[in-house]
Amino acid sequence: MDRPRRWLTRLNPEWEKEGDPISLDYRYSWAAFLNCPYCFGFWVSVSWYLAWLIAGDGALALSIPFAISTLLLAQETVLGPEE
Repeated sequence: MDRPRRWLTRLNPEWEKEGDPISLDYRYSWAAFLNCPYCFGFWVSVSWYLAWLIAGDGALALSIPFAISTLLLAQETVLGPEE
């Protein structure tokens, strides 16, 4: 996910646009937000909830594989072997 984050925040000098009005401080703040699992997870959850309110069961059906994947990752983190 490093490459999409760098593209989105344009922190890679190759992708900076000439005369870009976005300050470097704002880009670093945006990058910190995208790297924070609590911040990003909250807004993803809000987005899924709004999608569910709008689309109903269609959004719910799309979210089930992600929910199962998250549960499996959480199970592995909690119950997996200690390193």
